[in-house]
Amino acid sequence: MLGIERLLLNILFIILPIFLFQIFFAEKLFKAQKIWSTIIVGLFASATIILCMTFPFTFLPGYIYDMRTIPLIIATLYCGYKTGIGTLAVLLLYRYYIGGEGFYTTLYTYPIITMVALAYVPRFWCAAREKRETIAIWLAIFSASLVLFMTLLLLSEENKIEFKFVQFAFEYSLIQLGGIWIAVYLIENMRKSIMMQQEIQRAEKLYAMGELAASVAHEIRNPLTVVRGFLQLFGRQQISVEKQGDYIDIMLKEMNRAEEIISDYLTFARPHIEIRERIEAGEQIKQVAGVMTSYALLKNVEIYTETEEHLFLELNRSKFSQCMINIMKNGVEAMPEGGTLTVRAARQDNKIVIQIIDTGKGMSKEEIKRLGNPFYSTKEKGTGLGLMVCYRIIEAWGGKVEVQSEKGKGTHFSIILPAVSDE
Repeated sequence: MLGIERLLLNILFIILPIFLFQIFFAEKLFKAQKIWSTIIVGLFASATIILCMTFPFTFLPGYIYDMRTIPLIIATLYCGYKTGIGTLAVLLLYRYYIGGEGFYTTLYTYPIITMVALAYVPRFWCAAREKRETIAIWLAIFSASLVLFMTLLLLSEENKIEFKFVQFAFEYSLIQLGGIWIAVYLIENMRKSIMMQQEIQRAEKLYAMGELAASVAHEIRNPLTVVRGFLQLFGRQQISVEKQGDYIDIMLKEMNRAEEIISDYLTFARPHIEIRERIEAGEQIKQVAGVMTSYALLKNVEIYTETEEHLFLELNRSKFSQCMINIMKNGVEAMPEGGTLTVRAARQDNKIVIQIIDTGKGMSKEEIKRLGNPFYSTKEKGTGLGLMVCYRIIEAWGGKVEVQSEKGKGTHFSIILPAVSDE
């Protein structure tokens, strides 16, 4: 075999950038503007051409053969005329730098190859995957034939006789066909994989939206059904004034419940926490605990607070109170037979950790994983929106929520927020 190891090395130079492109750039550039894709592909193709021409197979002094045609065709087909012409310019300049009589073969041949490839670009992009591979292979056959024909045309008679041209022509053409098929196959697989990933992400988003919409509709339908039933009673039979007042109170409560569901949903979708202020966490926690005391006593629950001093946060005061009330209320309701709710706050390095600990029924690992999801709640009449809103608000502040729980032993919520200096 006449220097085939060099031509096979060229195939490695072609395949390696495809894998690098797939690992580091493909998914990002698939979503980015087209100009960035063409620039990156042009750079990869130019680098590949330079490597191929640096490690060629040489028959005669001044004549070099390599797989530079493959990156040139691929760059032209996939990125259009700008990348194709730019890559051609790099090819001609580097070949001129190398020198030798073979430069004229390159100068006469590769602009023609580029023009033919550009003519196939519209058809290439409209074609199916198998057709694209066929177009690339035919272009490889055309380019190999043109290079070999131009070599025969420019060489002297005695040079044509000196080397085994037929054997070389067969090996050169075969490796070029195999190389371009492998390259196009890998690129098409990469494109298919990225498109499938995007389709899966889109399907997941649509599924989540559908599930959320169905859950909102279900939750709102319940209070509306109650209101509709009472309105039908008003229209079909005589009702005493006393009962009318009771029924109206029930309807108003159900309408308020529907309004709360919608408000929580909107808060999740667009949490308005832009207005921030400096607050002292311990002081705010004690205020919230005072508000919750009467509700806790009705459930036979005692609330204890243990907070350090000078725990400063920069956030929205009302939203912070909302989060604390929601989580503390969940803790109280997790103890139907009574118990204790402990709220602690302390500084750990540059973070403030707020712990809310109940002695209630606890949760399993599966239940903990689902916390914060829309309309998931461990309570019989809960919607899960309150905790979902808390998660969203805390994350927007740069914090996080950690939950530890065990069935029958209670639950331990930890809210971790970035602290601000005491000054």
